[in-house]
Amino acid sequence: MTADSYKTALKEAKRELFDLAQERDKINARISQVQGVITSLAGMLNDPGEALEEVAEAQAILGPSGLTDAIRGILRSDPRKTWTPVEVRNLLATANFPLGEYSNALSAIHTVLKRLAKSPENVAEKVGDGYRWVGTISYGAPNSLANQFARARENLTPRTGHKGFGQRLVEAHNKSQDKKK
Repeated sequence: MTADSYKTALKEAKRELFDLAQERDKINARISQVQGVITSLAGMLNDPGEALEEVAEAQAILGPSGLTDAIRGILRSDPRKTWTPVEVRNLLATANFPLGEYSNALSAIHTVLKRLAKSPENVAEKVGDGYRWVGTISYGAPNSLANQFARARENLTPRTGHKGFGQRLVEAHNKSQDKKK
């Protein structure tokens, strides 16, 4: 190949990348719309447990949320509590969050907590050895992990007995509170 043919191939590859990025943006926007429809329709069901199950199943299709969202969900779950990084790690582990994907999970959790405390969105503050939620209790996307956690916290159990990550997180938190008593 000549230099000109490499330039032509490079230009075509960049054009394809641009087109794919635009398609991805359209798909992500459509996913958000469909998530909103699912959440709205689930909210119209008579059984709150069934509604939670439907939203959790829809979220499962998209796969697990990231570490930052999971930690936000923990902090939001009890805004009065100060969470140490070790407590956050233990709760994530109990709820089967895939911490094994991190070479040093505790370090990653420390980093996320510090970033949340220093972020312009001002959602967490450092208090002693821990962090607590200071952001609003508006959970953002209707089917976000934080909303799943909040719904699960209201003792809404799916009828199939399948527990989503948010529900497992609630149970792990409740167990840790029972141990302290």
